Amino acid sequence: MNKRIKKRIGFFKKIGNEFKQLALRSSFVDLAIGVIIGASLQTIIRSFVNDIVMPIIAFIVGSTDFSTLFWEIKKGGPTIYYGVFLTNVLNFLIMALAILLLVKFLNRISNVNVSLNPKKKCPYCRSDISAKATRCPNCTSTLTNSE
Repeated sequence: MNKRIKKRIGFFKKIGNEFKQLALRSSFVDLAIGVIIGASLQTIIRSFVNDIVMPIIAFIVGSTDFSTLFWEIKKGGPTIYYGVFLTNVLNFLIMALAILLLVKFLNRISNVNVSLNPKKKCPYCRSDISAKATRCPNCTSTLTNSE
């Protein structure tokens, strides 16, 4: 085999190993799970806003669709569609409130305070590090088991 080909194969093996290490890290897996759950929750919250909250606002205000509200600066000239902006701001505020209430609810019902990655303070730089660490990733100090 040609040296150039062997070098390229080695490069791709190295990249593959680095990707495998990244994919198997718990923080990467946690992020992936968070994105999937977030996408699912977005659908539920959007339905809550559009199907429950906005009809109540429509009953109070008289319309759920503010996108028809606009201000024409000059006849035949530029138009400011402030209704679309109001609708987006209102949707954002309602979604943010719904997410806040959901997080508060989940925190309240979860009585288990189990830390999957226990932390300790580095005695040298006082930063939070893994309890299993033998070297501080911030100040690179070597730690003993008793620290």
